[in-house]
Parts: sequence; C-alpha cells; structure tokens
Amino acid sequence: MDCPSQSLISQDTVKFNVGGRIFEVLRQPTLSLHSECILSILAEGYDATEPIFVEASADLFPYILEFLRHRRIQIPITVSKEAVLREGLALGLTLTLDDIEQTVPSLAQLDVLSSSIIRSELDKVAQAEKKYKAALVAELVKRKALQRFGHHATITVDVHPDLTRMEGRELPQGVRWNDG
Repeated sequence: MDCPSQSLISQDTVKFNVGGRIFEVLRQPTLSLHSECILSILAEGYDATEPIFVEASADLFPYILEFLRHRRIQIPITVSKEAVLREGLALGLTLTLDDIEQTVPSLAQLDVLSSSIIRSELDKVAQAEKKYKAALVAELVKRKALQRFGHHATITVDVHPDLTRMEGRELPQGVRWNDG
C-alpha cells in the first residue's frame, strides 16, 4: 500500500499560528463541518506553507478545536466556561454554555488539590521569611549603630549563618557577613 505524499497530506491540513503556537487541523471533516467559522473561512483556498495567523488565546484554542471535532467541549475546573464561550463566539462559532462541560472534581480530589496548594504556598512563605529575616535584623542593627556612633562609622553586623543564606540578595550598605 502506498503512503500519501507529504504534499498531499499538507493539502488536507491547515496550520494556524495562535499566540506563537502552531496547531495543525484537518480540512475535512474538522473545518468543513463549520463553514461559518472564521477558521474555516481563513483556510478556504489557502495553500501556503506558512501557518495562518489567528488572533486568539493559545491556551483556549485547543478547546475550540475540540468543539470543531466533537461539537462539545470538556474543560477542567481551572478553565473558565465564559472565556471559552467568548473565544468561540469571537471565532464565529455557534457555541453556547450548554456545549461546554466542566469537569468538577470530587470533594476528596478538591481536598488533596487544596492541601497541596496550601502546603506549597506555606513553604514559599517560610522560605521568604527565613531569607529576609537576617537582612532585616542586619539593617535594624546598622541603623541603630549609625544613630549611636554617627554616619561616618564603619559598622559590621555578624549574623549567624543558620539564620539565612542571603543567596542572590544584596546586603545593605555597611553590612558584611562574617562566617568565622
């Protein structure tokens, strides 16, 4: 059995550039079923090798393609039904909220998801707190010492290295680390 040539395959598909991402779609049946759609109109008679630029959200475009293929859209709870509807209408699709089904996780799944997010955010807060605590202490000590000894004094603030590592953070002027 002969394989279709690459040029024959490329004539059966059309490429869209959406937000810098390339999507390749079958002309038949995907686009031909929706002749009123802007994508179908843009692809009509277009034989160039360059993708057709489409002003749309690259994150929502896969859901639009799902509608073109299946006449229904399934989205996760993290995606707005209204945003998908707005994007579809902007592309000339006859789309309603009834065409969009949103997956609703069980309470157990929500508990796991929310616990994971909360744990991650608490870890970030703890890291930030540890990172900036030493800088704050050093700055407060430096200011108090400058008030007491004058602005021309040279002041060294030693901070215990276990308090923080200060990676990627510039120390306040007049403060230096003494690891010894």
